[in-house]
Amino acid sequence: MNLVGDGTTGIFCEDSLENPKNWRSEAKTKIELGTFYVLLTIPPLFFGSTIKVEGDIKLRQYDL
Repeated sequence: MNLVGDGTTGIFCEDSLENPKNWRSEAKTKIELGTFYVLLTIPPLFFGSTIKVEGDIKLRQYDL
């Protein structure tokens, strides 16, 4: 609980492929874009196999 979701650690759970304007309000107000020190993601092994990336807007960002 301390690491995820209590608001005191500066850790936010958001979709890194999603447009930041669509993030939850707490993340939008506390995260200043371009100032990240650490960004953790799910390893590529999981992308497309257990977690599907869906949505034209997300997919158009990349050459597929």
